[in-house]
Amino acid sequence: MKSKYPPPIRPTHIERYAKTIRDIDRKYAMLQDRLEATTDPERVADIEGKLRTLEEERALPLEELSEWYSGLPPADQQKHDDFLRRCALGRQPLSRTR
Repeated sequence: MKSKYPPPIRPTHIERYAKTIRDIDRKYAMLQDRLEATTDPERVADIEGKLRTLEEERALPLEELSEWYSGLPPADQQKHDDFLRRCALGRQPLSRTR
């Protein structure tokens, strides 16, 4: 039986930033699904505005994660590579424009 090692310890505020990013990504994906199913121009404009707002809200936690990561020694950066990659690549940018 394989034993799974726990992830490296990260500061609490960094874990909160990651959770914020995941929550925003979930909301973003839900809104994109609604956008694809909507044909009403007013509703489309409203959803696109919400998507832009979520993109802006996601920028600060990503920036904070990046600053934290770049301040780590190289050996510690390697331990957290996967974590940072998952946070940064959580979703694709807004693809539908009108």
